[in-house]
Amino acid sequence: MLTLGGLPEFARSIHHFRMTPMWASIGLATWLPWLELLAAGAIVSASDAWRRTGAMMLGLLLLVFIAALAIAGLRGLDISCGCFGSDPEENSILLALLRYAALLALVVLVLRASLPMSRSQPTESTKLSHKGSEQPRS
Repeated sequence: MLTLGGLPEFARSIHHFRMTPMWASIGLATWLPWLELLAAGAIVSASDAWRRTGAMMLGLLLLVFIAALAIAGLRGLDISCGCFGSDPEENSILLALLRYAALLALVVLVLRASLPMSRSQPTESTKLSHKGSEQPRS
């Protein structure tokens, strides 16, 4: 929620990745926290459809952020997002990549848990339809 109140700092953090012009960084800093909040709300909803949608949104955002961190690391940029504190040793790009990969794994678990049962598992209606087609044993 810090990003909701710290628009200028968040826009500068996005701009430090050197992937967007400043006007785009400001735009991202403006709507990205709201999108994250919306996706998080969808994940905790009672509806599997909303949960799936929220997980897909967060998964996509995490993939984009992981790619941006990896590119920044390969370009030799010193990116400290401050997401997990201000200690430089705890904010290395490698540690951040590992943290976000773990978050992505959790999102995948939420997504899998919210998917409908696969068609390979018999449902009650398929059990009933096959019951009548069974041949009597002698």
